[in-house]
Amino acid sequence: MMAYTEPGKEIQLLSQIFDGVHGSIYKDVLTESSECVAVKHIPLDVLKRERDCQIQRLKANFDFIANLNHRNLLRQIHHQESQHDRYADNEPRFYEVITEFCEGENLHDFVTTNTITALQLQHTVGQIVAGLEYLHAQRYAHRDFRGANIMICVDAWGAPHIKITGMGWIFDALDRRGEERRERGTLVFVPPERIRGCVVLEIINGGWPEFYQKDGDLLTEDLPVMMFVGHGGVPTVSPLLQAEIQDFLSKCLSRNAKDRWVTKDLMKHDFLHCSPETVSTWVLPRPATQEADIFLYRELQSSI
Repeated sequence: MMAYTEPGKEIQLLSQIFDGVHGSIYKDVLTESSECVAVKHIPLDVLKRERDCQIQRLKANFDFIANLNHRNLLRQIHHQESQHDRYADNEPRFYEVITEFCEGENLHDFVTTNTITALQLQHTVGQIVAGLEYLHAQRYAHRDFRGANIMICVDAWGAPHIKITGMGWIFDALDRRGEERRERGTLVFVPPERIRGCVVLEIINGGWPEFYQKDGDLLTEDLPVMMFVGHGGVPTVSPLLQAEIQDFLSKCLSRNAKDRWVTKDLMKHDFLHCSPETVSTWVLPRPATQEADIFLYRELQSSI
């Protein structure tokens, strides 16, 4: 049994659902209300000085998140130092973050094993943009936005529902202490280069965006991709995509931040407002995973 710092609120461990280098996630239940919750255990440094700094940062970040309330953001319930799992000096070994529990899988895993339709793409992207627009309207930046940090859940009516997660590196853009100038999150996903992290392309491709050089060669390793991007390259967008989708992507992938559309503008883009009857007639090209597809992509790339 693990207890909240709030009196009368206890959680009971059910099962571990994820174990990674940045922490473990458990499915638990609130004994008072029987509500299922997710509890993430973030390992804390063994050295007291480093641990104290880590706890201070985690408390500040999750205090930000506690104030957020949007249907497309994962709802945080509580956060605290671990109450039972402690070092020999009685200092906490973990920081616990308790959130709502979402039954489903992350977007990256889903699109790598499932083929989606244009209508599903529109529905998914619309929810993602809505969640990000709320976040940005509060002057918060995510800083680790990628498919693995987006959950596809099922609502009470059985419809897919998007929840943005992974907000451990969130920061307040109005905070002028210099935090906004520090690189955080997963390097190959951060803007403006979007080296591996254009989520819309991740959905369409069934995996990370692809980068083709002018000679038609496909770059697959991070270092060559980063060098390619550093010299002005951008992810390859298939000319076979519907014009509305291509235009939406072009607004997201502009290397000049002044030309790149913000979420408030993207919410108004034609792609998100085309009728379901129209979008359902669109056909998304298959990802370029077979030799014939790669040859076609090379031919199209060399012609533009």
